[in-house]
Amino acid sequence: MSINNLCKTFKGKYLCDINNIHIEYYKKNRLADGVTHATINRELACLRSIFNKAIEWKVLTQNPPKILLYKENNQRVRYLTEEEATLLINLAPEPLKSIIVVALNTGMRRGEILNLKWEDIDIREKVLTLQETKGGGKRHIPANNTVREIFSRIKSGASHEHVFTNRQGGALTYDYIAHHFTKIGKRAGIENFRFRDLRHMFASWLWRGLI
Repeated sequence: MSINNLCKTFKGKYLCDINNIHIEYYKKNRLADGVTHATINRELACLRSIFNKAIEWKVLTQNPPKILLYKENNQRVRYLTEEEATLLINLAPEPLKSIIVVALNTGMRRGEILNLKWEDIDIREKVLTLQETKGGGKRHIPANNTVREIFSRIKSGASHEHVFTNRQGGALTYDYIAHHFTKIGKRAGIENFRFRDLRHMFASWLWRGLI
């Protein structure tokens, strides 16, 4: 998983071309994605290991950039009030609006939502099939009425493989989610709330019987 995330930024670059500016840019973007310090540290540790192996194997002869890790503090969990959640949804443009609602009603991760294909959705049986999950293997997610209504609406005009696409029918990126989610959060006056916190909201709402 760490390798996959590193490749999104550093693919096509030689190790000798990666400097501290690139690494700080990577850290900044991962934070904007709502990733915890602990996760970023694991990814940076993986990158550090790659540099060390390259030196050991004499593939890299110059000194690698110094990789500074974050001090970890991942205990913060931010919850929204129902009013804040409604405001966030109302301010979001499509397809982010629908993505937020799906996340709140299923607890799915951002990557799982963006990777959803129409073949993974069975509206009649009220179930979503996640082909690739963080833990590996398939996972089945129940779809409530709210989620099914969203997919039914999108499906009526869909002609692409993936459920959520941009206006040109291309795949949505993490950057799209991070940029617009942060933007509407500021407009709503909601601070310190990340997209990943929607999973905690789902768990809380499910426990309280709100979903």
